[in-house]
Amino acid sequence: MAELKVLKKKYSSQAVELLTELLRDAKQGKITDLICSYASGVNEYSLTYTGTDDLIRLVGHLEKMKWRMLERMNK
Repeated sequence: MAELKVLKKKYSSQAVELLTELLRDAKQGKITDLICSYASGVNEYSLTYTGTDDLIRLVGHLEKMKWRMLERMNK
């Protein structure tokens, strides 16, 4: 019988640091709304956001983030 191999996925220490910082800020009341887009594997992406009443503002921040990423791609 073939042995079953458990493959451990690599994790991003940068992602863990960012999430830790965000959680700390949320607990301190510094974060009231959140947009989250993340990759969880090859071609596996998810998007979620908090149930805010101010979707226009949240979409504006999303567009600002997209603009900054596009700028970075052009460098």
